[in-house]
Amino acid sequence: MDAAGCQVIHLPKGIKGRNKSVLNGEADAMIAPLTGAVNLTNAGKLRILAMPSDSRNDVFPDVPTAKELGFNASLDLFRGLSVPPGTPDEVKTILADAMAKAANSAAFLELAKNKGFKVAPLGHKEFTDLLAAEDAKVKTIFASAGLLQSKSK
Repeated sequence: MDAAGCQVIHLPKGIKGRNKSVLNGEADAMIAPLTGAVNLTNAGKLRILAMPSDSRNDVFPDVPTAKELGFNASLDLFRGLSVPPGTPDEVKTILADAMAKAANSAAFLELAKNKGFKVAPLGHKEFTDLLAAEDAKVKTIFASAGLLQSKSK
């Protein structure tokens, strides 16, 4: 948020609560998953100012990326499947195969297209690396906004 020169607060309310906060004027803007803003945007109740991703979105191709607007920022939303430490490799393989099959199904790909999110399955190492990189990014953002809490009490 330093790049945009704005003050931020954390709205720990989930997407429905954040949408409500913006719609009722409690908050001026929000960063939210596109999937939670598509319907309100299409209804003319929200306006997407920028995509925080590296590329424009197919559902809203006229909305520029933050980088196109001059902000050195990129933060993609992602989902993944995690298992507890010690989970047998056989179980991990079964789950990974099932997730890949579901992610590449025609029904899921159609949902992704309509909701504006990309399907990009990653392997275990690639997803672990992505989590580490995104965690570092989010920590930097939270620290600059004064939202990072110390683990010690």
